Amino acid sequence: MQSRLNDETSNNMDNKKESISSHKQLAFDIERRSVSVRINLYKQMKEQLFSQMKLYQRQRKE
Repeated sequence: MQSRLNDETSNNMDNKKESISSHKQLAFDIERRSVSVRINLYKQMKEQLFSQMKLYQRQRKE
């Protein structure tokens, strides 16, 4: 009886650890995607800024 109770307790602890681990992994994946989206947004903004600067310089020359 005690052995079975210990096994169940051990299984519950393992399940909780796996659940916490999967939640941490999910949070890490979401954060990584968020950073990736931000980096891509900054790249697009930089490209747009450079194209606007080139256009402005061309207009000034005319």
